[in-house]
Amino acid sequence: MTRSSIWFVLAVLLAAGAFARTPQAGPQESTPAQRISKSKVSQLRKRITEIPIGTVVTVKLRKRKKLEGRLTEVSTDGFSLQTLEDGKITEKTIPLDQVKKISDERTSSQKKEAAWLIGGTALGSGILAVIILAATGAL
Repeated sequence: MTRSSIWFVLAVLLAAGAFARTPQAGPQESTPAQRISKSKVSQLRKRITEIPIGTVVTVKLRKRKKLEGRLTEVSTDGFSLQTLEDGKITEKTIPLDQVKKISDERTSSQKKEAAWLIGGTALGSGILAVIILAATGAL
């Protein structure tokens, strides 16, 4: 083989090696379902840290089970819930990746208060408008 042929073969091998995909030992790419799950877990983690310890919460699990109890502890990968079962208080640790939804009594009572406030304001405004229209003779 001539010298230029050897250089050409080496250049081709070097270029092929640069474009070859080698497996990496690092973490594998996540599937769309795993990315959604990670996103959901981070949203739940943020939500659970906003709820004060001792608050009564309702938890819907992915296994179609519903739990209600008092929040006793929050960690990076889950939380603990104090529940009443058969007249006995038990403590359950729940991983965040098993939770579908969490709500607390503060949220539901705040929604009720807001609904009453909006309804009352609308009713009051309607009555005031009727009174004003009746007083000016427009009715």
